[in-house]
Amino acid sequence: MKREQIMGGTDRKSEKTVNNPHDIAFKTAFRRKDLAISFFRHYLPEEIVRDTDFGTLELINGSYVDEAFAESHSDIVYRVRLRGKDVFLYILFEHQSTPDRMMAFRLLCYMVNLWRDYIAQHPKTKHLPAILPLVLYHGKQRWNAPLSFREMVTGGGDFREYVPDFIYRLYDLGRHGNDLLRSGNAALNVTLHLFRHIFDAESGTVFGQTADMVIEIEDAGLFAETLRWAVTYFLNARNEDAGELIKIISREAGRVGDERIRREAMTAAEQLRKQGEVLGASGIILKQARKRFGKLSPVLEQKLRKSDLDMLDKFGEAIFDFRDLKDAEKWWEEQENGGNA
Repeated sequence: MKREQIMGGTDRKSEKTVNNPHDIAFKTAFRRKDLAISFFRHYLPEEIVRDTDFGTLELINGSYVDEAFAESHSDIVYRVRLRGKDVFLYILFEHQSTPDRMMAFRLLCYMVNLWRDYIAQHPKTKHLPAILPLVLYHGKQRWNAPLSFREMVTGGGDFREYVPDFIYRLYDLGRHGNDLLRSGNAALNVTLHLFRHIFDAESGTVFGQTADMVIEIEDAGLFAETLRWAVTYFLNARNEDAGELIKIISREAGRVGDERIRREAMTAAEQLRKQGEVLGASGIILKQARKRFGKLSPVLEQKLRKSDLDMLDKFGEAIFDFRDLKDAEKWWEEQENGGNA
């Protein structure tokens, strides 16, 4: 069974939609305020945590990553009050397998994008809010890129006072021990654990350890939400065939011995399998329709993206009987009216 991406769509300021499974998993997880607050409380400097009013934490929609790097960088931005003033907490998730030597420069560009947006929304401002940049990295190779922007700039000491400078906080998950990765709340621990081990060779161990950690989540709603997230990420990010991965999920869920794990995990896996089949069929039919008619109307394209397998199969069988796009749209209207025009 061929796997298809089963979740998509982001709030990017660019129009490009990114279907990278790491991007989707990161944004789905860190848009949850409870998880983000746990991360900030456990991984920000103590003096910043002490003076931050996390009750004011507010998610900023949109992405400030340049479109050229959208497949390898994902970002989340929160605004919060620190010592009575607004500041931005900017998390960049680096999901390349190797460190980006230009990360400090890229961060500077993204921070400038954020400040530009702030100025556009506050045209009379005479000050800019502080931005705390954080990089979350889960590649296998140890991070060895400069943490300071000034380290990247050559030209000698004479130019030092003219060169902007900042450092970013790095969270290289591969270098953190399991004790540190388990210092947040249970949902955050599951998230960071799976990010760290998603590339490991043994799929059974990866999901089995994740399932063992999910059991620690006491709240029933959070338990189900986190487990669905883990199953989704596991199925989308691993390279093995989806059928084999579902067998692993079933085996490990049974081994844990918690009926909730088995029930929720298998329900989520089956839903994702069906969604993947629909998305795969939808993609094929869309290609056929565009080849047959050229540009599709927005209404017909939306119907092809949202329909079930039965309707897609019927449309695929009928497509070569249509003389033009109007015939295709008329056929769809008749189907929705029970076969009567």
